[in-house]
Formats: sequence, structure tokens, C-alpha cells
Amino acid sequence: MSGKQKRLAVVNSLFAASMLILTQACTRVKLETPALPTAQNIASPTQTEIVPTQTAQAYPTATLILPTETSAPQVTIRAVNGNIFIRRGPDMAFNPVGVLYKDSTALVVAHD
Repeated sequence: MSGKQKRLAVVNSLFAASMLILTQACTRVKLETPALPTAQNIASPTQTEIVPTQTAQAYPTATLILPTETSAPQVTIRAVNGNIFIRRGPDMAFNPVGVLYKDSTALVVAHD
């Protein structure tokens, strides 16, 4: 069998396989719908009586604790050589959310 005949055989088999797939995809599939429940199969809901209890429950309350002057030192940052871009994360890939302009200062309130 020559090379041309082999290629023709491959093309014919691919064509036959694609036609088989197309005809299988176009056949109609009959789906059966499930039977709906009848009134006999549906259970009626039951009612239960809720009796309130007389026991008292303690709930936690929030207590506000203000920081003292000695809890953390105040840190001030200053843009000396140029603008400082404040970003959402620790890398240049994160979007800037603010800017500290050259020769201006700001109070640092938190860190990661």
C-alpha cells in the first residue's frame, strides 16, 4: 500500500467516524418524565405546640477597651524623596488606594 493510499484510507475512516458521530447526535432521545405525587402520597404537616420556658438566659455584652498611651508608640511617616503610593497589598502588582505626597507626613495607625 502506497503513502497516498494510506492517507486516503485515513481520510475515509475519519469521514466515516465523523458521519457516525453526527448521525448519533441528531437522533431523538425520548426522556421519561417522572410521575407526580398524588394526594395519597403527600403527608399532611403536623403541628407541634411550642411551650415557652421561664428560665433566664445570660447574653454576652460587648465591652469597649480603649488603648492607653503606653499600649503602642505613635509612628509618623514622611515622604522625603517623592510621592508614596499606598497599595492594597505588599507588591507593585496591587492597585494603589492612596498617595502620600512629597514633603507631607501621616500618622501610621495599623500594620500587617
